[in-house]
Amino acid sequence: MAIEKQGVFTMSTTPFKRNGDIDYPAFRRHLQYQAAADIGVYLLSFGSGEGHQVDHSEMLKIYEFGAKTLKGTVPVYAAGQGLGPSTRDFIKLAKEIAQTGVDAIQLHSPRPAYPGASAKPAEVERYYIDVLEAVRHPFVLSVHQGAVPGVEPPPALLRRLVDTYPHLIGFNVAHPNLSYIHRVIQAMDNKAGVRIGGSAQALDCLALGGHGFLIYETNLFPKFCASIFADWKAGKANRAGEKWEKLQRLFFILNKHRNPQSIKAAMDSLGLPGGFVRRPYLELDQAARDEIAGVIRASGLAEAEGLTKKSAAKSSKR
Repeated sequence: MAIEKQGVFTMSTTPFKRNGDIDYPAFRRHLQYQAAADIGVYLLSFGSGEGHQVDHSEMLKIYEFGAKTLKGTVPVYAAGQGLGPSTRDFIKLAKEIAQTGVDAIQLHSPRPAYPGASAKPAEVERYYIDVLEAVRHPFVLSVHQGAVPGVEPPPALLRRLVDTYPHLIGFNVAHPNLSYIHRVIQAMDNKAGVRIGGSAQALDCLALGGHGFLIYETNLFPKFCASIFADWKAGKANRAGEKWEKLQRLFFILNKHRNPQSIKAAMDSLGLPGGFVRRPYLELDQAARDEIAGVIRASGLAEAEGLTKKSAAKSSKR
């Protein structure tokens, strides 16, 4: 399967109403806002997507809703899967997800039973093989040191999996060691896409020959984020770097006030349909919201995105 032309993927937010119900009209507007920038969409990530906050039936409905809303426009992937259940349970779940119409399923390695533990390399390898043998739907495999510390599949193994299972179409890597990321990119040799998870290493990934990045700032400024990738591919590295610096200032303030609360407060300040966070999360206080809005105003990102003052003055919660 060819590497997706989209270099940038968004970890989409999930809009909730004040009472905690999913706000599907707001969700549709948000997904269309993302797709208009021609970026791929991950639904129900465990950060900005609050994927750990929905039950089984809600999860399947959201995947189906997203797939139908964006069908034929941009790739729609099911995020945050494979972290908890047994192999047998996850295979059953993956088969259900495949029926929702999503283009691919994100596959994490199994999460250890308790903090500080790590899965044995042979167990991780067997898990990947069992899942890929049983479910013939496209997968994107994630190596995420934040979600599953200590799991570092050898790049040679990842390449063998790609060669053996053509429905393994790509990799997302969130790893502090650029050497490991580089070895994964080299091992793939353009046989499958390799994208970085998070904006901090976005340009590093591209410089090493990677194929893009998976980030959450796209919920706010999808066209601007996509333009960083476009500039880099066009040979305009300096321009891409200048834009990336602006994006990092945004990342720092969002990270300070924690995702998903911060991203939804930022969306609200811009009049975008972010909705509410679902309990036990709490909305940010006014001081935090003002600080986030101030950084956005100073950055000029809203103007670069083409958001009007009128839209930025609106609020979905006030």
